[in-house]
Amino acid sequence: GDVATGIGCLRGRGTFEAFVGGAPAMAVATIDEVSALSAEIAASGNASGPASTIPLLVDARTADRFHGQSEPVDRRAGHIPGAVSIPVIDLLDDGRVPPSEVVRERLAAHGLTDDTIAAEAVIYSGSGVDSALFIALMEHAGLPAARHFVGGWSQWALDRSRPVGL
Repeated sequence: GDVATGIGCLRGRGTFEAFVGGAPAMAVATIDEVSALSAEIAASGNASGPASTIPLLVDARTADRFHGQSEPVDRRAGHIPGAVSIPVIDLLDDGRVPPSEVVRERLAAHGLTDDTIAAEAVIYSGSGVDSALFIALMEHAGLPAARHFVGGWSQWALDRSRPVGL
């Protein structure tokens, strides 16, 4: 079927600005900070995840893009090493924003709670659209916002010296 993602999923819910309610500017993570976080996760020998005590690095793109099975936009396929896949589409109901408590439960199922968010989580997507929606959904659920790697996979994949996870 036709699955809407990013800002397109808000069709029928008003504008993006109305949804986020004039939220304050998102905290941004630079590519160097993301690179250091990826290296920290690799050095720990663990992928980040709910049981991890290290900061989370979350890829909000679809699972097929995360695993490198599909890449319609960028020159390289895959994900930033150490990232976990939590597609923003999984937080929605048929492309619509569910009630805040439902989003909170779905985030908690992935280990994203007040405690892990406070641990400096970083969210990214392809070029920032799905990750911006992901962070807005976190705020909708009453969680503090994570940092946003706006350049996302598109920026990471441009530099062939950066490692790729599949």
